[in-house]
Amino acid sequence: AERAADRSTMIGTGGRSERIRTYRFKDSTAVDHRLSRSFNLQAVLSGDLDELIEALIVLDRAQRLASL
Repeated sequence: AERAADRSTMIGTGGRSERIRTYRFKDSTAVDHRLSRSFNLQAVLSGDLDELIEALIVLDRAQRLASL
């Protein structure tokens, strides 16, 4: 039961308020809402995700440390 609750917490409702990323073609930016940070849209779409992934790793580490 605890495992099921953890899983449903991770999955969420799929609602619009749980968006992860917005692609703004007009501004040529990709905004990651978990990071509250913008990235170059063309770089993200072409697969150059190193900067985005590094920022997510830093966020994950900070969240894990905070939960200890």
